[in-house]
Amino acid sequence: MEFSKIAVILLAAIILLTAGFLVWHFFFSIYELKPQISPGKKIVPRSNVTISYIPLNVWGYRVPFRDFEVEFSLEKNVDLIDTPTISRTEKSVSFKVLDKPGEIVIHSNSEYFLSTNVIKIEIGEYNE
Repeated sequence: MEFSKIAVILLAAIILLTAGFLVWHFFFSIYELKPQISPGKKIVPRSNVTISYIPLNVWGYRVPFRDFEVEFSLEKNVDLIDTPTISRTEKSVSFKVLDKPGEIVIHSNSEYFLSTNVIKIEIGEYNE
C-alpha cells in the first residue's frame, strides 16, 4: 500500500516536470525573429519606414514574456535616408526616406540569427 502511494506521487511529479518542459520548449522558446517592414520593401520617396522584429515560437506565434536584442547597421546608400531612430524597447529602427531613388541595405544581428540578417529596401521613382 505504501509503495503504490510513492509510485503515484513519483509518476505525477515526472508527468508535471515533463509537461512543464514541453510548455517551455514549444511556447516560450524563440525559434525565429521575423522582420516586419512598414510600409513594405518597395517604397516611394518621402516615406516613413519602420523595421521591427517579432519573436516566434515553434508554431509561428508570438512568444510571450521573452526579451531579445537586435543590433542594426546601415550598410549601403545611407545618404538616401534621414537620421535613423533605433528603439531598444520596441526592437525597431525608424527613418524617413529622402527624395532620391535607390536601394538601402540594412544589416541586423541577434543571438537568434544563424548569420547576419540583410534587409534590402527599394526606393522607387515618385510619380505625382
